[in-house]
Amino acid sequence: MTLTEFSTQLGVSEEALKRFMQEFQLDISECLHPDQQVTDDFIRFATEHKDFLQQYEADLLEKKTADEISEKIGKPVEEVSEELKTPANIFPNGRYRTSISSYGIDRNLGGDYQFIYNYFDDKRRHKQREFIGFRDLYFYATDILAPFTDAEMSAQWGIVRPAGILLYGPHGAGKIFWAKKIAEIIGYEFVEVNKTYITPYFDGGVRKDFRDYVAQIAKHKTLLFFEDLDKMLYRKTDDGSYNSEMVKDVLLQQMQKDLQEEVLIVGSCTFLNDVDEQLFAPGRFDEQIPVFPPNENERAEIVVKFLLDGLHEDSELLKILRWNGADKQAFWEDAAAEMKLFSVTMLRDFTQILKKRLRTRYYEIQSHEIEITEKVVRVFTADAAVKRTDAYLNEVSAFLKDATKNSGEDFPERIRALSEELDTFRAKEVPARKIGFSTDGEDDEKS
Repeated sequence: MTLTEFSTQLGVSEEALKRFMQEFQLDISECLHPDQQVTDDFIRFATEHKDFLQQYEADLLEKKTADEISEKIGKPVEEVSEELKTPANIFPNGRYRTSISSYGIDRNLGGDYQFIYNYFDDKRRHKQREFIGFRDLYFYATDILAPFTDAEMSAQWGIVRPAGILLYGPHGAGKIFWAKKIAEIIGYEFVEVNKTYITPYFDGGVRKDFRDYVAQIAKHKTLLFFEDLDKMLYRKTDDGSYNSEMVKDVLLQQMQKDLQEEVLIVGSCTFLNDVDEQLFAPGRFDEQIPVFPPNENERAEIVVKFLLDGLHEDSELLKILRWNGADKQAFWEDAAAEMKLFSVTMLRDFTQILKKRLRTRYYEIQSHEIEITEKVVRVFTADAAVKRTDAYLNEVSAFLKDATKNSGEDFPERIRALSEELDTFRAKEVPARKIGFSTDGEDDEKS
């Protein structure tokens, strides 16, 4: 049963269910299968707590003040106001938009909603989470992909599939991950286009070019992924010329026939401005999806996932992590706050550095009682931050402008948080020192 079908049966809107999963940070893989079918666990929870979900939706639709929320949830108005700082949620009259619920505020302020997580906790203890954070981006993508997964959208409503999707974001944000996730959601085979075939090559003694190569791999129900499309368009050939026209021609040819042959073109780039504007015309890259660096909460989640991935129950590393409490997200929240603008790649680097250090120390003392101190975490954070270069920060800055322009209304909180973190790296102007003698009184002011 799809989420659309289940929401109709339940009497709670699909958008409210999606928002609920995001506000209460439910593991997407425990609520929805990759093909967008609702899991048995979520059906059981939602059916047994239908009244709560209906109350949640009604609250979500209300415009409310901080005083009204405070009275409803029994929390101090000052704490509620602190949670409601986001300008995007505020109406001119001081009331709040539907993007926030009293229940979500209550949860953030320590409200007890364990009855929700009881339906999923047993699974969490016995398997690694398949999907970390980015719930808003996940639902943004699934809305775009709905014509692939819901035949009714085309047959009953005439909503067509996108001919192409462009993922954009700074290096290390996870664009390849999202391309593979898209393929998984729509049930297509993921095939990455090999850049080496842009230049002419020989196959069985026959000279071929990029058109031949793409035609060969563009099979039924295949997602063709063009990584770093912006660079691919301007990569020099052996004779010093650029490939832009060749690559553009191939893309346009494929997009024209892909709707019938069920081949989806997905590209990735760092800067949207580096992609030829002709490729954004209708029937080409119809959709652009911003791939954000992880926010503070997601960084803590991802660190835990990278540390625990692949470990068995009697793993030496797992014993060390548990002794410290470092197998839980709460342990890493302070560190995540210091990892501003870290990409997924930087987080992986951090966990690898830490694992190697813990392994070395373990064999030195032959004990699991190895303390992971704040000092150690700071040092390894600095080591992993070497990739947070000025060039990377410029990529994030350009991405922020693109995302604000193209998807600002869809990701207001994420854009605000990213902008605030970027502000901490922007150079502060130092007042220019005056040349010449000081006037009377200036030296006295400084003393």
